[in-house]
Amino acid sequence: NFHRFYDGLYASRSYNEFTRNAKNLDGDFRIYQGNMEFKNVIPITDVSLGRIYLAQIDGYKIDGANIKVSPSQYFNMNVYYGLPVSYYSNLKTQVAGTNIEIPVESSGTRIKLAYSYFMHDDGGNLNTHVARARLDQSLSFEPLAATLYAEADLIGKALLYEAGFDTD
Repeated sequence: NFHRFYDGLYASRSYNEFTRNAKNLDGDFRIYQGNMEFKNVIPITDVSLGRIYLAQIDGYKIDGANIKVSPSQYFNMNVYYGLPVSYYSNLKTQVAGTNIEIPVESSGTRIKLAYSYFMHDDGGNLNTHVARARLDQSLSFEPLAATLYAEADLIGKALLYEAGFDTD
């Protein structure tokens, strides 16, 4: 992790030294992680604000807000909005979306659904829809534990799908 952090910081400083010389700018200040979490302040609800990593089916790091509602052990939903994080450039993009997870632990089934809408601020029709659905089924045969999965992604107009088998 140190080398990834150091390499990113070095690339950032090199870029900023170039822009500082070109534009006479000072400073290279970055926040890599920082947020506030409010767990169960509102019953069955967790709220995160700040620079957060959304670790659901679609993992994004955003500057924004994430609200997770878990009314039961068999259903939870996240709604989020923010600016995707890039340490190297201004993306001029916003993202809003939701993730839904339905774990049925007794049967070993897990269903995940996600939708994100990226809004580009530079004009034109560069907005992008990203949707994903995933079904996982756990299997347990002594001495083997495995998971079958099927996943489909819709990115803009492209449809991607995958099925597989994971084993421990």
